[in-house]
Parts: sequence; C-alpha cells; structure tokens
Amino acid sequence: MKKRLILMISIFSSTMRRNSTLAILFVLVSISGAPAKSLSEIWSKSLRLQVGPYLILKERIVDKDSIDGFVWRLSVKHGQQESIVWDSVRDDSDWLNFAVFDLLGNGSKQLIIEEYTGAAHCCWQQAIYELAAEPKLIYETEGERGGFAIEDFNQDGRWELSFFREMKLPLE
Repeated sequence: MKKRLILMISIFSSTMRRNSTLAILFVLVSISGAPAKSLSEIWSKSLRLQVGPYLILKERIVDKDSIDGFVWRLSVKHGQQESIVWDSVRDDSDWLNFAVFDLLGNGSKQLIIEEYTGAAHCCWQQAIYELAAEPKLIYETEGERGGFAIEDFNQDGRWELSFFREMKLPLE
C-alpha cells in the first residue's frame, strides 16, 4: 500500500510539472471479494455465455442506421425477453468487453460491460448490472476520459474499485 501511494504521488507530481493531462485515481468503497484479478483476466472470450437463467450474447448484427451497416450487440436474455442491450458501432469486437463476476462478494453475479469508443471520441463507457431476478443497473458512465479496474489494493481479500480519469487542470 505504501509503495502504491508513493507511486501515485510521484505520477501526480511529475504530471503537474509537465502541465499536461492529469490522470487521477479515485478509490471507491472496499467491498467483499476474493483475491484480485485484472479486468483483462476476467473478460469473457466467448460470444455466448450462460449464467444461471441468463444467456449473454455478443453478436454482430445488421443495423441500417449505423455508418458501417452493422453494430456489435451485447444482449442479456432471460427466456425470450431481452433485459439488457448494449450496441457498439466499432468495427472491432475487442472494443466491447464483458465479464460476469462476483464483484460484491455475496455469491451473486454482476455483469461488467466496458466499451472504448475510440477515434475522436476517445472515451470509455462502463456499466455494472446486478444479475438478480430482474437485472438492475448499479453503476454506469458514458463518455468518460478514463475507466476503472478491480483490485485488492491492500491484499485483504476484499475488492476495491479504482477509477481513473483524465482531466486538464488550470496550472499557472
């Protein structure tokens, strides 16, 4: 923890001197969990994933309103009903990621979605849904210049969400 804090202060300090974009780390509440995993370790490589009564599909579908004529769609189905739909107009499916993970540490499952919009927009969009009897949105961002990670900062076996964001600071 001490080394991480020194590193964060060091990054902050050198960024301030260069008068450039500053990445600030926001640490959210510590929540129960298991040993740490990076987001890249938990992203599903599958285009079809069954989680209890939920079927999660990542598929390329035709969309006449999109620039390229198709979108990558992430949908969650419970029986015949679609409960979550996330469309990405990026041509590369790797820019839209999802994972199912017990983030809250209570035995339930959460669907974590992250998309990098790229190009001139250069932003991240994220959402976390509780996959309960009825899916419930518990976190969402849109157009953020940053993202989040799931880590066990102090190795206490509990998850912490760390948020990072780029912003210009008025430096004189």
